[in-house]
Amino acid sequence: MGRRPAFCPPLLSNRCARTAAPNSSPPIHGGKPCTASEVSLVHLSAAAAHRREELATEVEEESDNATPRLLSVLVPSSSSPSIHTRYPLGSTSHTSHQSQREMGDIDPNVEPEQDYLGGQREMVEWNVENVQADDDNSRGGGQRRKRKHVTIPLFRSPLSRLLLSPRIRSPSMQHRTSPLGSTSHTSHQSQREMDYIDLNVEPEQDSQGGQRAMAEWNVENVQANDENYQGGGQSRIKRKQVNAEQARSLFDSLLAMSRNGKLKGHETSEVAALYSVHVRTVQRIWKRGKACIDQGQPIDVSSRKRNRCGRKKKEPDVSALSNVPIAARQTLEDASKHLNVSKSKLYRMLKKGEVKRVSNSLKPLLTDNNKKDRLNWCLRMLDPTSIPNDPTFQGLFNYIYIDEKWFNITKKTLRYYTAPDEQQPIRTCKNKNYIPRIMFLTALARPRFDSSGNCTFDGRIGCFPYVTYVAAKRSSRNRLAGTIEMKPILSIDKSVMRDFMIGKVLPAIHAKWPREDIGKIIYIQQDNATPHLSPSDKLFCEAAQQGGFDIRIVCQPANSPDLNILDLGFFNAIQSLQNKSTCRTTEELVVVVDKAFEDYSVCKANKIFLTLHACMREIMRTGGNNGYDLPHIRKSMLERQGSLPLQLKCDATLVNEVMAQISV
Repeated sequence: MGRRPAFCPPLLSNRCARTAAPNSSPPIHGGKPCTASEVSLVHLSAAAAHRREELATEVEEESDNATPRLLSVLVPSSSSPSIHTRYPLGSTSHTSHQSQREMGDIDPNVEPEQDYLGGQREMVEWNVENVQADDDNSRGGGQRRKRKHVTIPLFRSPLSRLLLSPRIRSPSMQHRTSPLGSTSHTSHQSQREMDYIDLNVEPEQDSQGGQRAMAEWNVENVQANDENYQGGGQSRIKRKQVNAEQARSLFDSLLAMSRNGKLKGHETSEVAALYSVHVRTVQRIWKRGKACIDQGQPIDVSSRKRNRCGRKKKEPDVSALSNVPIAARQTLEDASKHLNVSKSKLYRMLKKGEVKRVSNSLKPLLTDNNKKDRLNWCLRMLDPTSIPNDPTFQGLFNYIYIDEKWFNITKKTLRYYTAPDEQQPIRTCKNKNYIPRIMFLTALARPRFDSSGNCTFDGRIGCFPYVTYVAAKRSSRNRLAGTIEMKPILSIDKSVMRDFMIGKVLPAIHAKWPREDIGKIIYIQQDNATPHLSPSDKLFCEAAQQGGFDIRIVCQPANSPDLNILDLGFFNAIQSLQNKSTCRTTEELVVVVDKAFEDYSVCKANKIFLTLHACMREIMRTGGNNGYDLPHIRKSMLERQGSLPLQLKCDATLVNEVMAQISV
């Protein structure tokens, strides 16, 4: 933008202002240079006072022949800032050419001196002879010469705009700011107008002794203008948002005022004023409420902006992850790169369920014979009396499941929660690949409950550690020679297994098995591990027939850990309980594992058997495969409702298809 031209009052030509402003120098007042606003007042007041005296003298000299004229003067007033006005001398009648006569040149470089009133005025020197010659030419009818213009220094400041015009449009007028302030403005702000300013008010003296104009305007109107002009000159006021409760209260008020479903014109305005909302908001709520009543629907006048406003979401194509290899999308960072979104966006999608995190475990490789064996096993687990009309799995109350598992003293990595200022403990060992551990042989049967839900048999046959007790051969700082020590059995073979089965498992069954089932067949289900006994092991069979019991060993299908309740969930459960306790020795580990085995809930153990039924049903649906998701049948909810079944049913059509598949 170019430089703004100097402002000139109506009766002073722009030529005068342009020639005077660059050469003007601000006077000194009170030992300090005056500001632009104060300088304008000083120069205008001094020049006007001096010119008034000169013109008064001239009028007296020319009173005989001069025509009354209208002179342009600057009248200094004690009750107002210097005001630019027209002052008639002698008479009110004048001609147009006489009104154009202006003051002579004023030297702006002359230092103003103090007059008797204490004010400052500038010494103006002008050529009197030229003025008299001009007067002679005028009286003689000759060609008139234009007098030299009086050069009055005007400064480019908002104060000159304010004081020299009775009604102004101040571009610097802003909310709660002085009109004498900044000159920066926008196009729409330059259109705002001030109220009329009374220029006859006595100017106040500020702290620096200068003069300032007193401008009064309506602050409320300025605030309203601020809101109206925010939209580029158009009236665009932000409306108040009404919540559901306020909208319903507003509609009830309108409904109470209505007559036959109609309102008068002033009633909506009254309600709008009562709730301090726009009248269009009241009308919209009334229209929606009436529509709900006419349609016989519940009245709903709540805002419909929810989930319908704001920036629209960019939904990424989640199906693109299916084309990415599993190894390339194991972390949020990798998956976010393939979806072209940020990690935070992908995390929010994960919380909403748009993507999910899964764990994929390795499963045993199954051959065709393994699949057929699995299908045959599932058919054997069906109750023979329920086939073919209503196939139902057996209750498995006469099955005892046995298996082995290693339990370590501690884990390599622990994940836990801590306070911000808590120090982490230092855990050490000689070799983290050889953490002390013990193998346990666990035997578990299905719990039994009476009609009232009380447990009559918990099914815990026993949890037996593979350890041996020997006497210490020599003394050490930890114990004396001959002290009985517990040593883990690191090598498990058939002889060790036979000793444990005959010496520990069978006596536990004889002691804990319900008395009413003695004489019935009891099956001990085991996997096909090499140390396990054969179902026809002679020594075991002899021991299993003693005491009136009929105990037999059965082997589950090969590569089928999902058909054993211990591998299906029980071992993981008691290991989780064991990890909650701290162990330092193998003796402590045995105590902790035994406690976890005894503390495990019998109700949860009963649910594992129902999970086994569901797994066998899925095996039949997949044709003997193990590539199925672990089924969920909401066992906890059914238990709370008191409708948890003892056995799950199977589709008769599915059973017939499996039988046909096996017979091929």
